[in-house]
Amino acid sequence: MCMALRLYTRYAETYTQIESVLDDLRSDKKFLTFIQSKWPHTGDPVQYLSSLLITPIQRIPRYQMLLDLLYKKTWESHPDYGPLGKALTEMIETAKHVNDKVREAENAKKLV
Repeated sequence: MCMALRLYTRYAETYTQIESVLDDLRSDKKFLTFIQSKWPHTGDPVQYLSSLLITPIQRIPRYQMLLDLLYKKTWESHPDYGPLGKALTEMIETAKHVNDKVREAENAKKLV
């Protein structure tokens, strides 16, 4: 599972660009009309889209917090204790991997 979550790396690397494009589109009347027609009952549809776009970025830390809580609340004698510890370790490594790649992408942009 954790290896599959590393696929989020590319999305996380480009998320700042996605945010920038969305900010630019806030002043595009055609875009605003289109998005309002798709989500008419959301209040601010651009904000709603923004909240949907951040969801994949938030997923890995949420899984990490959940596994951490489960691990802390599980008795050492429980058969799931070891596997939970392993899953938590792998999730921490996955989060670090994604964060490192995002930092690398940001540093590469600064050099250009």
